[in-house]
Amino acid sequence: MHIIAQRIGLDKALGNKRKARLALLQIYARLITQGSRLYIATQWSKNQAVEEILGLKNFNEDTLYSNLEWLAAHQLEIEKELFKKMRNEIKTVYLYEVTSSYFEGKQNELAAYRFNRYKKKGKMQITIGLLCNEDGEPISVEVFEGNNPEKNSKEPAR
Repeated sequence: MHIIAQRIGLDKALGNKRKARLALLQIYARLITQGSRLYIATQWSKNQAVEEILGLKNFNEDTLYSNLEWLAAHQLEIEKELFKKMRNEIKTVYLYEVTSSYFEGKQNELAAYRFNRYKKKGKMQITIGLLCNEDGEPISVEVFEGNNPEKNSKEPAR
């Protein structure tokens, strides 16, 4: 996995600081197991390969959750760095899809009310945009406020 991350430029896009290496660890862990941050911290913090390959030790689940905040804050610049490398290697056709997802709860800062094509009246929702290359490989994903209408949808006018 580390060789693939280097080949696609993910390691360079993230950088070499501790937060970047923690991000790589979380990506690798997600590919290998669907375990929680607690599982990663307890099972992987003692893994010699993690220290040898990523130079990481002394992390816990709070460190990993904090790292998710760092990733969210740097998502756009990481994607831009990856795109710089990819634009010379991939074709120029991009596909963009937008969908929405509704919530049972009310505690999401992006969730909002609007027409729900799934007939879930009274449910808040978010809008999700996915950018793919012409082979359907994801390049970027972004979540928007749920009251953004989708273009060309069968959403009634307000």
